Amino acid sequence: MIEWPENFLHVSKARGFEAAGKPVLVLPRPGLACLLVLEGGGNELIRMLAGICLSGQLETVKKHEKSLRELPLAGAVSLNAVGPGAGETYWTADEVEQDPARFERELIHCFREVAVPWFCAFSDPSEVRKALDDIGEASSASEHGSSGVDSVEPAPVAADDLCTGAYARYSMQEFERQPMEALRGMLHELGFRADNSEGFRFCRWRKAGNLVDVVLLKPVGFGTRLVADVFAWVPEFDGKKTFDHLPEDLMAINGGVLGSDRIEPYPYLRATCSQPFDESWLDELRRRMQDVALPWFESIEDRRDLLSSVREDFRTCLDESVGEGKTLRSLILSA
Repeated sequence: MIEWPENFLHVSKARGFEAAGKPVLVLPRPGLACLLVLEGGGNELIRMLAGICLSGQLETVKKHEKSLRELPLAGAVSLNAVGPGAGETYWTADEVEQDPARFERELIHCFREVAVPWFCAFSDPSEVRKALDDIGEASSASEHGSSGVDSVEPAPVAADDLCTGAYARYSMQEFERQPMEALRGMLHELGFRADNSEGFRFCRWRKAGNLVDVVLLKPVGFGTRLVADVFAWVPEFDGKKTFDHLPEDLMAINGGVLGSDRIEPYPYLRATCSQPFDESWLDELRRRMQDVALPWFESIEDRRDLLSSVREDFRTCLDESVGEGKTLRSLILSA
């Protein structure tokens, strides 16, 4: 069994976490508890898990040494989120043995930059119950005194001993209101219009090269962080010659996640690119769009530039048939 590095225990203890069994770290807060577990080792991949439960559940979790994966509000801590939707972060036993200092640094980074803001986005038990309702765990919420929570605009959580900043969490319905209104206004100023298809998508058509710049926004981490995907697209991918609107399914073969100073390509994210919903998230996204995304879009002046920007994982597919004697390469260059 993998054990927490000594310096990590020191860092987490400074934020209030205490050991509750060898792999489990717990921070009780009013009405709820924050938990961390380090799992894996040997032939298994090593991951850090984070979870939140109501206070009444804590003793059951500890007593049965229940995996945090079984809690509704829990998931692996990656460089970009708690839970799925923004890449995975894991280590092998060999990597830990060969470079324990790096393992410790990366573990502390994930804790400070992702896990702590995630914990801080849950202000009190009512926010936990609302989150349980949002993800379809109404029965879990009702067991602890919630029969459904009214949808209200969340306010950032005030700083406390755990939190050095204020963070918010949005359900999908909440995100479609005030945050999306602010996003539409900001992106409209930069020349992007909201797409009518499902999802939080914005596009900008450059008629001269028949190229479409796309920004795809995704709340992740149970609605606590934002990921912005940016890529260039051509109507030929949807079997059309001119642009009217984006199809439901988009083929994204270049670009990646909009980070603070660069675009991180899929399929593996090697940096923290997602943004917590803190007090300055919209200003930071505007800065990233202006300083990173727009210059990248403008570097793709024509179809040949788009071809040159194809991600590594798609390069081997460029000359494979996609039907009717066409290839990805020919679709890109067909205009």
